Amino acid sequence: MYLKRIETIGFKSFADKTVVEFEQGVTAVVGPNGSGKSNISDAIRWVLGEQSAKSLRGGKMEDIIFAGTSTRKPLNFAEVTLVLDNSCGSLPIDYEEVSITRRVYRTGDSEYLINKQKVRLKDVVDLIMDTGIGHDSLSIISQDKVKAIVEARVEDRRVIIEEAAGVLKYKMRKKEATRKLESTSDNLSRVQDIIFELEDQVEPLRKQSEQAEKYMVLKQECSDSEISVLAYDIKTLNDQMERSKKERKDVEFEHVSINAKIANDERRRDTLKQNQQAQERQLEQLQADLVETSEWIQKLQGQRDVLKERHKNASSNKEELAEQQAQLESRLETSQVELKTAEEAMTKTKTLLETKQSQLQKVSEEYQHLEENLKIQLDTTRDAYFEDVNRLASVKNQYIAINQQIKRTETTLERINEDEEKALLDRDALVQEQETFKAQYGKFETSLKEKRDLYQQLYKEHQQRLKQAEMETNRHRHLTHQLDKMNNRLQWLEDAQKDFSGFNEGVKKILKAREQGQVSGIEGAVAELVTVPKELELAMDVVLGPVMQQIVTTNDDSAKKAIDFLKKHHAGRATFLPLNVIKSRLLPLDVQNRIQGNQDVVGVASQLVGYDQRYRQIVENILGNIIVTKDLNVAKNLAKQLNYRYRIVTLEGDVINAGGAMTGGAVKRQGSSLLRQKNEIEDCQRQIQQLTDELEQSKVLQEEWAQTVKQSEKELQKVQLAGERLKEKMSEVNQQKLAFEYREKSQNEREQLLRIERREHEAELKQLVEKNNQLAEDRLVLEQRIEEAKATIETLEEQLEQQEELKSQLLQQMTELKVDVAKLETALHNECATFERLKGETEQVRTRLKELLDKIAESEQALLGNDDEVVQLEANLAEKKEKREGIIEQIQDQRVTLTKVSQELETLEREVRESHKVQQKMAESLNQLDVSIGKVDVEMDIMIKKLEEEYQMTFDHANENYPLKGSIEEIKSRIRSIKGQIAALGEINVGAIQEYQRVKERYDFLTTQRDDLIEAKATLEETINEMDQEMTVKFKETFDLVREQYMEIFKKLFGGGSADLVLTDPHDLLHTGVEIIAQPPGTKLKTSNLLSGGQKALTSIALLFAILKVRTVPFCVLDEVEAALDEANVARYANYLKAFSNETQFIVITHRKGTMEKADVLYGVTMQERGVTKLVSVRMDNVSDYMDDEK
Repeated sequence: MYLKRIETIGFKSFADKTVVEFEQGVTAVVGPNGSGKSNISDAIRWVLGEQSAKSLRGGKMEDIIFAGTSTRKPLNFAEVTLVLDNSCGSLPIDYEEVSITRRVYRTGDSEYLINKQKVRLKDVVDLIMDTGIGHDSLSIISQDKVKAIVEARVEDRRVIIEEAAGVLKYKMRKKEATRKLESTSDNLSRVQDIIFELEDQVEPLRKQSEQAEKYMVLKQECSDSEISVLAYDIKTLNDQMERSKKERKDVEFEHVSINAKIANDERRRDTLKQNQQAQERQLEQLQADLVETSEWIQKLQGQRDVLKERHKNASSNKEELAEQQAQLESRLETSQVELKTAEEAMTKTKTLLETKQSQLQKVSEEYQHLEENLKIQLDTTRDAYFEDVNRLASVKNQYIAINQQIKRTETTLERINEDEEKALLDRDALVQEQETFKAQYGKFETSLKEKRDLYQQLYKEHQQRLKQAEMETNRHRHLTHQLDKMNNRLQWLEDAQKDFSGFNEGVKKILKAREQGQVSGIEGAVAELVTVPKELELAMDVVLGPVMQQIVTTNDDSAKKAIDFLKKHHAGRATFLPLNVIKSRLLPLDVQNRIQGNQDVVGVASQLVGYDQRYRQIVENILGNIIVTKDLNVAKNLAKQLNYRYRIVTLEGDVINAGGAMTGGAVKRQGSSLLRQKNEIEDCQRQIQQLTDELEQSKVLQEEWAQTVKQSEKELQKVQLAGERLKEKMSEVNQQKLAFEYREKSQNEREQLLRIERREHEAELKQLVEKNNQLAEDRLVLEQRIEEAKATIETLEEQLEQQEELKSQLLQQMTELKVDVAKLETALHNECATFERLKGETEQVRTRLKELLDKIAESEQALLGNDDEVVQLEANLAEKKEKREGIIEQIQDQRVTLTKVSQELETLEREVRESHKVQQKMAESLNQLDVSIGKVDVEMDIMIKKLEEEYQMTFDHANENYPLKGSIEEIKSRIRSIKGQIAALGEINVGAIQEYQRVKERYDFLTTQRDDLIEAKATLEETINEMDQEMTVKFKETFDLVREQYMEIFKKLFGGGSADLVLTDPHDLLHTGVEIIAQPPGTKLKTSNLLSGGQKALTSIALLFAILKVRTVPFCVLDEVEAALDEANVARYANYLKAFSNETQFIVITHRKGTMEKADVLYGVTMQERGVTKLVSVRMDNVSDYMDDEK
């Protein structure tokens, strides 16, 4: 895999789209300072994911977008594309060529693309992971990075070995696994806390569930027995009702006969009444017709007079309309003439406008063409001129650089002579220096022992403080756990209270309906309205029992509505205590006086609980005659004194009922009763506040201990730092001591190297002189071409000035044509408006003329119709007068007939009254039978409704499936026994069955989840250990290989000497630092920090080449890494770079001659236009051929 090309647009100084093609081998990018050559390195770093604007030499990411120049506008985005050859399949993607694109906008938005498909930054990182390329990898090496390798701390220096070993991905995975491990541990802790809470609930709920199931079995048996009794009673009542119905049927037969006679007589009476009423209505109708006919006669006479007047007015209106018609026809003719004139003018103006616009376009094109031809030729000549100027500047720079290099070479030869003389003097100093180092080493050894003793003492004190701090941390963690547990408990209690947990189904339904506003007048359950002190909870639980679930209502109407609500929704049953009905039940005053002075009597139950005074009668009704004592002995004696007339309960829950029955024994309190919920919530809130206060105190103590530990750590670090400094000094002295042993051996090698170096520099000096002569010749050629280009530019500029007069004439002509076009457009607009106005007025006149003609036609029609109406009215008037005379005769005949009918009706009504008396007696008998049947029917209906509402069952089903199993008395006795057993069970939480199943399922689920989390935690820990082992092995193997290559490459780059890489802590390969040891030829063995600037740079380069030898990367960008090297070292660096290019593609940004000479392709970076970078490419072998031809 290698980098084929890079495409940029808008990135920093690359204003235009720039494509840089790369080939395998060495590509050099050269150019003067400030020309933008390092922007290529920044572009590669940026597209590979660099997120730091500072690393790209900017303040913010938008700074990398081309900001514009005095002649160019800023761009709104920057884009860089890397195109990689993937024919070898190094990248995990099925393409032989892969493009990676990054784009950023001034709005701050950015995007990544792979093969023009939008992706995330993570996708780009995943694609190039383990390939050796990346924005922070060894594929991009800057001068600062070279410097940082030598000057970095030994711990930080291991990162480059890790990168070469490919363990960075393991570190990322380990970091992710560690994060998951922490998350898993937190989840495990939370799950364990919830399991602890559920364990406290499961067992009590199990027992409540078993008790509820027993209750359900008894309740079912009781229900079955009650159903069979109801079915028996319904059947008995049904038989009784059948007998009553038969008797009623006989009486009803006689009643029907008399009713038939009455009905017949009443029908005859009704017929006569109807006849009478008909005669009366007919008489009334005749009288009304007489009145109506008279009114018609008057009305017709009036209409006749009106029509005569209307005929006169219509004749006058017809003449006026004829005059208006003549005026409108004249106006229409005038409008049509004006409209035709406006249309002709508009057509003429439009034709002239099109002619002027055509002339304007022709002149504009001629002006544009005249300006472009010479300008293009001038720009081309200027570009060639600037290119030659840049080349001349480059030749001059090379000429100056070579002269400087000649001087440096001569200076180097003088230095070599001095070094040879100095080498002779070094032999005499060896023995004296060795004795001095021995004395220093002994002194440092004594000081180090003292520091170690002090460190041991401080370390013991530090450990004691750490232990105290850890104890406080554990206490804080325990308090936090307790607080979380208590908060969970409070949440559970509040949820149970909001859900009315513990209440029966019917009670719960009513209380929820109250919250939702579905029922009114509900004050609350007794358990909600009464507050019980903690010491009385057990006693009140026993005394109240099911009464706690009774509901207090505002009045009995509210109670009735609530019962109707339960029936309607089939929501169970509930007991209600209306405030306006329930009265107090108190102990007699003499009994109250007897117990008042008894120290062993706690008091009357109603006086020991808290409640709102509105509910005083309710509380006194329930608890007013119950006495509370300290223990059973006191209760027993008091009951005897009071002749067992009152109920007495002890604080331990023992009860002596009225009549002497005693209930008692051990009570295992489980879960939260309805009374205890309030107290438990208050206790939880109080404990939460107490734990919160303790947590605050613990936090303060934690901070104090943390400060103490921090102080002791500083003291330890101070002593440790002093010890480390002594160690470093001892190590330095020891290394120098070892160097003395090598000094004598290396002295001869040093002298030999100096002789070799003299010969090399003498040969180099000769080459530089020859190259300097060649550059002088190139300079003369370029200066001549530049003068010729200047002359051409002046000629073209003169021609351009000559054309200015012609352009001015064309511009004047264009201006005049534009004015004419504007005037014609305005005139055309006005004429169009006039045409539209006249057209509208013409249409308006036509409309009015049509309306006027319609009115004239209507007026003529009205005159004709008016004459016909007058004739018709005269005929109608004569007809109505004749009809009035006939009606008067009919009224007289009708009055005679009505008298006869009235007499016959009076006789029939007397007969009907007699028949009604007989019918009433029979109806009373039927009524008595109906009452009897109705009573039985109501009783049956009540029983059937009870079956339907309480047992959701029909009578037929009950009669068929629930027969009596014994006598009716035995079954009723069994029912009473079952109810007694149910009462003995006490308070039953039916919801505990489902609640137990829900809690048990959650407990089982969380237990499984806890086991899964424990297994996941173990797996993660095992994975982390495996990754640590893998990283250790890879790091050690890679370190050994890099060390070996470093020692070899160092000698080649330095031309001798020795070097080494040393682990600061070989026993801890995951955290050990890496020390760089170097001994350039002719120097003492020393650490990298003691080297000169040039030696540091070459040492870093040697280490980088060693890493690249072990961990080959597809391509490597070197940004002026050899800047600090002298010419001899640059040549060695360039030779090694060239030899290494068979394995890695190198893109070198440089200004050093030695590096340029070894490049396969050379890119020149220039700024022909200020602020805009341009590139020119040429192969080095072609340049050599060209130079040979010139010679």
